[in-house]
Amino acid sequence: MHPREILITLCVVCALLAGIFWYANKENTSASLIHESCPGEVQTPCLSDLIVHTITEKGLDQGLTLMEDWYAAEISFRPQCTRFAQTVGEKLGAAEPDYAQLVFTEKSVSCDYRLFQGYLEVLLEKNSDAVRGGQFCTYVGLALKTIAPDATVECFRNLGRVLTRAYVASSTNPLTTARLSTDACAQAADVSEGYNRCVQGVFSELGTIESRKQTEPSQDPLELCRTQKKELQKYCYENMVKGYINTVYNGSTNDVRTLIIATEKRFKDFSAQSLTELVWVNGYQKGFHSVGLQQPAAESFIASCKLLPEDQWTSCVSGYALGLAKHGFPRKQYREVSTFCAQAINMLAIQRSWCVGRANAYLRGIYPPAVFAEACKVFKKELDFDCLATTPPQAFR
Repeated sequence: MHPREILITLCVVCALLAGIFWYANKENTSASLIHESCPGEVQTPCLSDLIVHTITEKGLDQGLTLMEDWYAAEISFRPQCTRFAQTVGEKLGAAEPDYAQLVFTEKSVSCDYRLFQGYLEVLLEKNSDAVRGGQFCTYVGLALKTIAPDATVECFRNLGRVLTRAYVASSTNPLTTARLSTDACAQAADVSEGYNRCVQGVFSELGTIESRKQTEPSQDPLELCRTQKKELQKYCYENMVKGYINTVYNGSTNDVRTLIIATEKRFKDFSAQSLTELVWVNGYQKGFHSVGLQQPAAESFIASCKLLPEDQWTSCVSGYALGLAKHGFPRKQYREVSTFCAQAINMLAIQRSWCVGRANAYLRGIYPPAVFAEACKVFKKELDFDCLATTPPQAFR
C-alpha cells in the first residue's frame, strides 16, 4: 500500500476512534454527573430535580440530554420514562411558569410527549382554563413544526388527560366528567385534529380512573361509550380499553387468549368491538413493556397472536409495533419496529402495512425530517414498506 494511502487510512481510523471515545465519554459524563448528584441508588425525585435544575441553568436541551442518556444506560428505567418525563414537566412548570422562556427541541417530545402533560398539569392547576392549555399547545407546535410535526396535536392529547383529572376532582359521575372534558376540548382546540386528540386523551384518562374504581363489576366497563355521541364513540372505545387493560391486568398476562377468556368471564356484556380493541391494546402493552427487558420475547408474543382468529392478527401485532414506537429508544425506535415486524410478517400471513403502518404514522409525526428519512430507508430495505404511503385512518391512539 502506498504511504499516502496508509496515512489516509490511519486518519480515518483515528477519526472513528475519536468519535467512539467522544460518544462513550459523553454518556460516562452524564452517568457520572447523575451518580455524583444522586449518590447511592438513583431515585426518581433526585434525578428529576437534577434535570430541572440543569434546564433552568443550561436550557431544555441540556437537561433532557441527561434523561435520554439515563434511558440509554439503565434498561429498567425505559418503561418508566413516560411517567418520569411527566414528573419533569410538572417540576419544570413550577420552576418556569412562562413557557415562552423555554427553547423546545427534538428532545422535548421524547418518551411520548409526556413532558407536555406534566407542564400542563401545573399550568392549569389553579385555573382549569382549557383555552390557556390550548394556547400552550399551539405555542409548542409552532416551536417544533419543523422538528416534530405532530407536537401540537399530541400536546392536545395530553391536555385531554389533564382536563379529565381536573373535572374528576369535582364530579364522581363519569358521564358528567366525559361531557365537561370533551366540551372543554372543543373550546381549547382551534383545529379538528387537535380536538380529536384531546378527546382521545379524555377517554384514555377516564378509562384508567374508572378501572381503578371497579372492584367487582358485572357489566361491560365500556358501557359509558355507548352513551356518547356517535362521533365520540370510536374514541371512547379505543381509549377506555387502554385504561381498563393497563389497570386491571397491568401487562401481566402473557397469552392474549387467556386475557380474552378472563375478560369475558368477568364482564357479561363485553362487546365484540371491545374485544377487538382489547387485542390491540394487549399488544401495545406488551410492546411497551418489552423495552425494559434484556431479551424481549417478541417471537412468543407473535405465536400467541397466531392462536387468535385470523381477523385479529393485525390488531395483535400492530399494537405491539406502536408500543415499541412510542416507548423505544428516542429517535431509534424504527430499528426495533422493523425487526419486530419482519418477524411478524414472516410468522403470520399479514400485509406489511398492517404491522408497521400505525408505528410509521406515529414516527412520522415525532421525528425530525432527517431521522424519518433514515427510518424510511430501513423500512424499505427490511420490510419493502413505503413509509410515505397513505396510512390507515385513525392510525394511532
